[in-house]
Amino acid sequence: ELRTTSGGDTRVSLLLTAWTLALVDEDMANAERALLMTWADGLDLRPAQVVWVRNTSQQHVLEEALERMHTWGGHDSYARGQLYALAERLGMTRPEAEEAEAAFQRRSAENDH
Repeated sequence: ELRTTSGGDTRVSLLLTAWTLALVDEDMANAERALLMTWADGLDLRPAQVVWVRNTSQQHVLEEALERMHTWGGHDSYARGQLYALAERLGMTRPEAEEAEAAFQRRSAENDH
């Protein structure tokens, strides 16, 4: 059935939505990852598209946590440790989490001006 879905961006959007929903609980279980990869295969997506979907979903969920962290004024070493633990549960590497945090801070600084 997945292969009957409209091609192109529609298929990418479907996987992006599913991947983000899988991360809403801030944890990526192995069974969830396996199912998402099965769907990616069923949607006939290229590996680069799947990587983009995964990265975009992870960054979105991590940025939501960053938003909460900054709203509550918690940008200390404890909050950063919590953030990196979340990133690990999402399947992100520490450098990926650090880059997402830096990008968030740049956007926040730009919005403050």
